[in-house]
Amino acid sequence: MVLSAAAEEAFHAAIEAAYAMEDMARLWGKDSEQVDGAYAIYEARMQHYYDLTRSNHERFWNRRCHKEPWAPGCRLYDV
Repeated sequence: MVLSAAAEEAFHAAIEAAYAMEDMARLWGKDSEQVDGAYAIYEARMQHYYDLTRSNHERFWNRRCHKEPWAPGCRLYDV
C-alpha cells in the first residue's frame, strides 16, 4: 500500500505520541493523568491517520486492543 506524504507524516506523528506515552508511563505509572493526556494526543493523531487512509478496520482493532489487550485478535504490546 502506498501512502500519501500526509498519511505518512500523520503515522510518524502518532508513533512519536506513542513513544511519549511510554515515557509518561515509566515516569508516572500507567494509570496516571499524564498517560491519559498522552493517550488522548496519540488517539487524535491516529484518528488523523485513519481519516487520511480511511482504515476503519485498523481503527476498530486499535481501540479494542488498547482497552482489552487480552481480547481474541489482539497482539500484546505495551502501547
